[in-house]
Amino acid sequence: MKVLIFLPPCTLQESVSSVLTTREFSVETAESATECLECARLGEYEAILLGVDNENYGDVLIVVELLRQNQPYATLFIFERNLDLDQRFRLFDAGVDDCVCEPFFPQEFAVRLEASIRLRHATSRSVSEKVRYKLIPKAGGSGKSSASPVRGLNLARIGASPGCEDQ
Repeated sequence: MKVLIFLPPCTLQESVSSVLTTREFSVETAESATECLECARLGEYEAILLGVDNENYGDVLIVVELLRQNQPYATLFIFERNLDLDQRFRLFDAGVDDCVCEPFFPQEFAVRLEASIRLRHATSRSVSEKVRYKLIPKAGGSGKSSASPVRGLNLARIGASPGCEDQ
């Protein structure tokens, strides 16, 4: 999996790169917001990792908005330091998929990144590729229940392959 990292120069970038490389990620780094956008324009990435603090918050917010347009299927992950809750919410509204606050364990981050990428792939597939379900009342049941809103209902696959029907 190909990952682009744009973090202020620090040991954090080295430790994250090292852990991701051991987990078989192909890691590229960008030294500036402009370089990050240029790399994203020229290549396809599974994930783009951005470092953000109060000093570069405005720039990173713009970068996130532009990346979401140019890399709609990439997972956008931020490392944040000293942001208030409203700033984090604005980053999520702009298109960030996940966030970790410093300090953190790089190994835990790598596992979270892999999970975010899997989730992004699962939700970015078109509706026609997903298995669709319809609700069918169970035989002899009224479909009404005070205990559970779905008691008395069966999920049946629509358009599933032969032999894949629910028993």
